[in-house]
Amino acid sequence: TLANGTGAQHRYSYGVTRRSGPETTYEARTWDTGPLEFANPAASIGVPGNMAAVITVGAVNWQTEELQPYSAWGPNHMGDRKPEVVGPDLVATSAWVGASNAGTSYATPHIAGLVALILGAAPDLTPAQVKQRITSRASKADDPDYKQGWGMARLGSLPSDIAAIRGHWAEEAVDWAFTTEITDGCPMVGVLTCPELAVPRDEMAQFLWRFRITPIATMASSFDDVVAGVSYGPAVDWLAEAGITLGCTTTSYCPDGTVTRAEMAAFLWRLENSPGGSPPAGFADLPIGSFAHLAVDWLLASGTTTGCTTWSYCPQGLVT
Repeated sequence: TLANGTGAQHRYSYGVTRRSGPETTYEARTWDTGPLEFANPAASIGVPGNMAAVITVGAVNWQTEELQPYSAWGPNHMGDRKPEVVGPDLVATSAWVGASNAGTSYATPHIAGLVALILGAAPDLTPAQVKQRITSRASKADDPDYKQGWGMARLGSLPSDIAAIRGHWAEEAVDWAFTTEITDGCPMVGVLTCPELAVPRDEMAQFLWRFRITPIATMASSFDDVVAGVSYGPAVDWLAEAGITLGCTTTSYCPDGTVTRAEMAAFLWRLENSPGGSPPAGFADLPIGSFAHLAVDWLLASGTTTGCTTWSYCPQGLVT
């Protein structure tokens, strides 16, 4: 039992394990639910959590996302960053006869569940790919440390069944588009995504329409090249009624035309009701006053684009 003279007493368990081998090692652990500060110093993760190939899981309070005092810190004995991620603790999702409990053993099953969902959707993924998918989508993916690793694990989009997209720079975006049914693959080749194929305007209309859960327009558009009965007709009708498209001319939509990066910016900006107040993007190839400059300002400010280079947006480049 530990006491600091002012607060309530807390009872903790303490264990020391001696492991023999080429180099004798000792592991010390303290655990319980009381607020013991500095309970686990650096490099305190033991076997098997310190193994390089495993997904090591720490525990955070599910409400505050603060690291629990009994959650061990990295790195491991080889200097690898550990834990990989943390899971929620003190959540009533496990049964224990006659008592409640807490610990990393109660955070880890959440991550095991994520792994099961990922492999259920994409059984071709290797263990390393599963780990990378989990860490890259976690809450601290851009700033990992040795206490929470890459942060609170989050599922994001499940993998699509398009194995050919694995490792592509747009893999996460493609998976999201498939699992949300915004796309079902290339025209006539639904088992592929054709990531380098230019997007025609009829498909872009359907992407935006499906993103908004296929709303129904109250009247047909007046574009003379969108004939009755075509698959993209309802999407173009809605885009026109909502003011998201103005057509390629006043009387035509040009469904077979390809979408430029400037046009994509305008579509997305209008889809979000043309938000204003964004600082100038500063791209050298997008002068103020061009039809898409306010849209691109917003895209950059919202993190939707970073440009095609640091100083360029490439407004006439084709969307793929």
